Amino acid sequence: MLANLFLGKADGESEAKEKDFLKLFYKNDTYDQLMTERGKFIISGQKGTGKTLMAKYIEETFNSEKRCTCKILNRNSINLTKLIESAESEREEERVAFYSWFFLTESAKLIMDKKIRFTDIEGSVVEKIMKYHKFKDAIKKLNAFMNERYQPGNYVCHAYNQTERLKETNHLGVTAGQERTTVGMSKSDEYEKNDIREYNRTAYYNVHEELKHLVMNCLQLVNVIIILDDLDEIDCKLEKSKSSRNNLLALITAAKDLNDSLFEKESNSGKCIILIRRDILDTLNHYSSNLNKLIVDRTVTLDWIRKSFENPEEHPLIDMILTKIQATNSEYRNLTKKKIYQTLFMPKIENKNTLSYLLDYSFGRPRDIINYLNIVKNNNRFADSFKAPMFREARAEYSRQFKAELLNEMHIHLDESYSKELLQLLKDYGKPTFYFSEIAKFYRENKDKYKKINSAKKAVENLYRFSVIGNSKKTGNKVKFFWAYRLDGSPTPDFSMKFSVHYAMRKSLNM
Repeated sequence: MLANLFLGKADGESEAKEKDFLKLFYKNDTYDQLMTERGKFIISGQKGTGKTLMAKYIEETFNSEKRCTCKILNRNSINLTKLIESAESEREEERVAFYSWFFLTESAKLIMDKKIRFTDIEGSVVEKIMKYHKFKDAIKKLNAFMNERYQPGNYVCHAYNQTERLKETNHLGVTAGQERTTVGMSKSDEYEKNDIREYNRTAYYNVHEELKHLVMNCLQLVNVIIILDDLDEIDCKLEKSKSSRNNLLALITAAKDLNDSLFEKESNSGKCIILIRRDILDTLNHYSSNLNKLIVDRTVTLDWIRKSFENPEEHPLIDMILTKIQATNSEYRNLTKKKIYQTLFMPKIENKNTLSYLLDYSFGRPRDIINYLNIVKNNNRFADSFKAPMFREARAEYSRQFKAELLNEMHIHLDESYSKELLQLLKDYGKPTFYFSEIAKFYRENKDKYKKINSAKKAVENLYRFSVIGNSKKTGNKVKFFWAYRLDGSPTPDFSMKFSVHYAMRKSLNM
């Protein structure tokens, strides 16, 4: 029964809580590229391509190994450090210093929590003894620094006074002579004085290099990986907020600089990894003159679309689904993936092979495929396999979810009311395919209905940018589509070509 199949979850964080998560994870080429190439530290991809899931896999895998420790952090961790350090400067150089400090303090916490035993160290007995005592000394110094900087307990001393007390004494004296006696005051060489000095905690950037040195020394024996996730949930408009863009650029620069410091010393092990959506990275690149070369050299991109494959079960998206089924269901555990696919999936849906159909109704992301299949499964729990009519029946609900996901993605870049009007324009127009001149005419005739849209051309550009629409071209009996979401697609529309509304959006727009 379909009810017994585990096909994955749309939310990577939820799937990571599954009992056999490590078996469920589909390890593609991107993982190997990230972990074997030391210079790579940015994981990029569309929303829903599995960035969080990969981070969870790295975290669980590394925390199970000796001398390795890993933690996933988010923007709340950054905000907490800002509050503790009172770091709210808008100066660019201070931004980079703060994010570097953030990575260092979080690394220090992981190092202090990791227990390294004598038996964990490799080498001869003499080498082990030398390394162990050197590490213990480094840990002791790091602990002392962190405990002084961040004092434990409910009460924190931000300043203290040092008082010097020097004594000053007066004496009553009597001087006797032959003719008279004199009573007077004489002063001894002792005196009293107060010298008060007040000490305040120095700013983090003044002790940045000291902490960096202490952390680097400890990394001789501990492999630390810090992963920064949740940057997709930034509550701002990147195009309008220069401060938000500068903060993200500073964060990437700080991670790059710290990673470079780690790479310079072969004996040091560690990495700062940043997970960031491709559309956010593209926007940052548009406003920066230096980011592109860093993106090219330091980024791995999660892309699931493959042009060449002999059999549908060999495509990464289908292989991923079959891997999860095989790992969680004893009925299919000993079958080949080809046999599982043939047993559960029909060859065609609406005159298209099943894989092509699923790709046409998605952005080529795991989340899309998992969502669609789970809707079908939940609507047909007692069925033995997936049938074509089931997908047609599930299309409306899937399209509604797809639209909600897309609006969420657009939120970071566009005004919410404007985004909704863009989709409303398509819905009111009502045609799934059109030329620009046709929808531009419709907009001019109904302009009063769209308060936020000032330009039909700009509206179409934004719809294309988020792949609500794409260009289409008919060659013989086949139609070829061009989408912005594809890595091999054009980021800008061709206004001379026909436009097509994405299949996954049509039902939610009443098409």
